[in-house]
Amino acid sequence: MKREKTFVLLASILLLAPIAKADEAAAEADASTDVVANNQRVQTQGGQEMSESAAASLANASDLRSAADSKKLEQLDFSLAMATIALRRGNIPEAKKQVEYGLTFADDNSQLWYLSGLVRSAEENWENAVESFKKAKDLDSARDVSFELANAYYHLGKLAEAGEALNDCHTVNCNMLHGFIALDAEEYSEAVTYFDKSADAASDSQPEATLPAVYYSAATKLAMGSFKEARATLNKSYALSKKHAPWAILYAGLKRNLQLFNFYGALGFHFDSNINRISDVTIEQLKLAGKSNMADLRFDIQLAGNFRYFFTNNLRMNLNIGFNQQLYLLEGPDTRAFNMTSIQGGLSLAYGWGKRPTLNYVSLSYNIVPMWVLGEAHKYDVGLDFFALAQELGPTVNLTLGKGTLNAGYKLLIDHYDDTALVPGVQKDARNDFINRLHASYMHRVVSSLSLGGALNSGYANAKSDEFDRGFFGANFRLVWAPTYRGTIGADIGYSLNKYARSSMDRLDNQLNVSVQLASLLNRFMNMGIDVMYTHRWSTVDIYEYDRILVGFNVAWTL
Repeated sequence: MKREKTFVLLASILLLAPIAKADEAAAEADASTDVVANNQRVQTQGGQEMSESAAASLANASDLRSAADSKKLEQLDFSLAMATIALRRGNIPEAKKQVEYGLTFADDNSQLWYLSGLVRSAEENWENAVESFKKAKDLDSARDVSFELANAYYHLGKLAEAGEALNDCHTVNCNMLHGFIALDAEEYSEAVTYFDKSADAASDSQPEATLPAVYYSAATKLAMGSFKEARATLNKSYALSKKHAPWAILYAGLKRNLQLFNFYGALGFHFDSNINRISDVTIEQLKLAGKSNMADLRFDIQLAGNFRYFFTNNLRMNLNIGFNQQLYLLEGPDTRAFNMTSIQGGLSLAYGWGKRPTLNYVSLSYNIVPMWVLGEAHKYDVGLDFFALAQELGPTVNLTLGKGTLNAGYKLLIDHYDDTALVPGVQKDARNDFINRLHASYMHRVVSSLSLGGALNSGYANAKSDEFDRGFFGANFRLVWAPTYRGTIGADIGYSLNKYARSSMDRLDNQLNVSVQLASLLNRFMNMGIDVMYTHRWSTVDIYEYDRILVGFNVAWTL
């Protein structure tokens, strides 16, 4: 929660917010029309009017100066009015043009320098914004620029100067900014105090600013491990403002995440371009290749629940249980279908430390996934029934490092397969695979809407069949961009290597994956996603080489 997350604090009390009401827009239009008409009268008709006035008072030099001052004042009023309207409408270039024009003949006007500071702030030209606000204060000692000056200092990373500028300011927005300064200084208890003050004051005088204050208060309390206090903050009754729909979404999402129990559901499908038709290869090749899913279409239904409990501020537990039903369909001369039913269960214990134990912690997790596959026979009379049980156990450490998050750990995966009926004559008994994996990932927030990161994993798989013993390595680069509060775009480029050390075929696979994911919030409870992935595998054994395109769509909801 750094400078990018100030929810455009400056705009919340100044002139950068869009005009929301029709009567305000009409009033501004009338004002701008009057100013423009007056200015045009001065510029077009003024020549005639001023010439008559001058002819009548050529002998009086003071009258000439008075007329010039009057025209200058009208021009100044025009620049101030147009700059103000442009700022309110978000037209920063026009506002800058009007301010710079006004300063050419009225550089001693405090209001112009104040508007100059707002323009520089909107441009994120913080150094010049500081100078403009200081100049406005110097020219008019009664002008209060505490918040605006502190906001500029804050974005420059000058926390001491920002705090000093706010010493005598206790408005809703000043308290919010005080909270962000405290967050950056890692004074989390102090940050909560300021956010709570801002929320209490806003609920009476500035309701539209309540949600951001409540959200950051609860989020900070949660990060500190104060689970009960965070829930209590969000359970208070606050008016939801339509002007702050993004904050309503964040508020509702955080409130759901702080519930003791959450329910999750999803519906979707995937289309797979890389299908091995039975008629194209022998039974043994089909079994060995395992190129991809054995279906054109896969329909998914997923239901899951999550229970969380904080024993203390530092120790917490998560319990997950879910159900997944998948229907696979393959069209063509060997049409077939089969169902895959699985139940997922997981338990994790996490211990956090420091001032933010939910962001810096070590956890131990255990997951178990029993899976049943029931399929119909096809023309080769090969049954698809089998049972699998996957178990995963291992520790993970999570660290928050400035604007980034590091996650690393070890996992032991035990896969048990009982597929004696899958391909008769190829394998008649069950097997257990033991996979040891080290993993590490890092995501860095470049700006509030853009994160970049990567992941590495490496390990060794011991299979019952020597043919499938392998060492593996993988690397992935990830980008996540959120252009709006409702939508995110993710992109991944990954590479993996698998070396089958004891394979009689001397097998080595190299694989490239490129994927794009689009996600959009439909409302506070539902979201929609589309994903596309391209895979290309090179292998020293021909039947393992392939190109693949996987396209998916899903709708999910959380309660």
